[in-house]
Amino acid sequence: MSVHHVTVAEAEKRFAELFDLATKGEEILIDNGRGKMVKIIVQEPKPERLFGKYAGKIKMRDDFDDELPDQINLLWTGLSS
Repeated sequence: MSVHHVTVAEAEKRFAELFDLATKGEEILIDNGRGKMVKIIVQEPKPERLFGKYAGKIKMRDDFDDELPDQINLLWTGLSS
């Protein structure tokens, strides 16, 4: 990976090229000549969340909501003290 250090004026002329380089992993620094600098960072879009994507694919046992056995309740009681 290499660093491309350009001025604002140069960046305006070469924006499409610099954008392409950034998407390929190159580091782009744009300098305004007065001590301020900008770094182009590529951010990948987050995948779209789909409501109900796993509907019907997850099954719960019929006894899922039943009270836990005394042995497990004793363990939990012992952990919380």
